[in-house]
Amino acid sequence: MLESNERRLFKLSFPESTSTPSELQRFRNSYRDCTFKVLNLEEESLSRVMTRASRVGDGALEQACYHEAVERGLFSVAGEYRERHPDAAEAWATYEQTRLSEEAHASSLTRALLSTANPGT
Repeated sequence: MLESNERRLFKLSFPESTSTPSELQRFRNSYRDCTFKVLNLEEESLSRVMTRASRVGDGALEQACYHEAVERGLFSVAGEYRERHPDAAEAWATYEQTRLSEEAHASSLTRALLSTANPGT
């Protein structure tokens, strides 16, 4: 479940005007190029680049910045993106809820295993 939510979190949102297979591929190629350009940027620079991408309508660059922020745990940058993109906010909320639920379940299983391995402790 967590894996499918993570795929949804990182799924590309194509511009509405993108409809043909070649246009979709051009957008994917642009996104891929952008990911390398924003890789390991300082948080402030990443935020500025993402804001500028939003202003000029560069969806590939904006999404690349968001995904970089999510992967690196740069919550303020990722939050800026989610404020402008309700679908991304929804995907994030679902991902977080699933992740926390799975972590709680794993923790419960670990406690149960430890208690059976060490009875009386």
